Amino acid sequence: KHVKDFAKIAHPIIELIKGIKGIIIWNDEHEQSFNQLKHILISKPVLNTFNDEREVYLTIDALLLGLGTCLEQCNDKNILHPIGYASRKSLNNKKADSSTTLELLGLCFGITYFREYLWGRHFTGFCDNISLQYYANLKIPSARIARLTLKLLNFNFDNIYKKGKKNRVTDALSRNPINTIDINNDNDNLTIDLTDIKNQQDNDQFCSQIIKAIDNI
Repeated sequence: KHVKDFAKIAHPIIELIKGIKGIIIWNDEHEQSFNQLKHILISKPVLNTFNDEREVYLTIDALLLGLGTCLEQCNDKNILHPIGYASRKSLNNKKADSSTTLELLGLCFGITYFREYLWGRHFTGFCDNISLQYYANLKIPSARIARLTLKLLNFNFDNIYKKGKKNRVTDALSRNPINTIDINNDNDNLTIDLTDIKNQQDNDQFCSQIIKAIDNI
């Protein structure tokens, strides 16, 4: 769930555990911050569960600083309700990038992030850059726009302009992107040793009885 003013509310706790060494002194300020965050997390608006039978809406925003996206569906009251949020820092902060290129980057990010919900269905995309509606009709697109456009060809969606003042959620996300996390997979730790499994089964009372019964057939 997206928590408004999270950094401000959680500041006492963040400062407490930052560079933690030794004993933690938990006081009333930290308790108040913790309880306020708990209350927000269980209060409306919480994220809705994805409904496969309802229309899907993807709102995006992009700045040199970062990219933001929000996946939504209408609830029972026909009001758009968030399914999920995402943001990240721009990988290449190129000031020469046009606003159209940035918005295309944001669109690709949003579609890639929520791919499982968007693949194979029609959805509506919202952005605050009116020129993005016509990116596919450019006669001589730049090489970068052409590459980004190719990534979107497998998705069925309408791109609709949405004024910036009505695009506050993703605008805030793009201005405060979350750092991307590099996950280092250590495959050696995940390797399954069949010999070890056999030894464990031989030493297990239940498995050893089954193995013995099979051998006697």
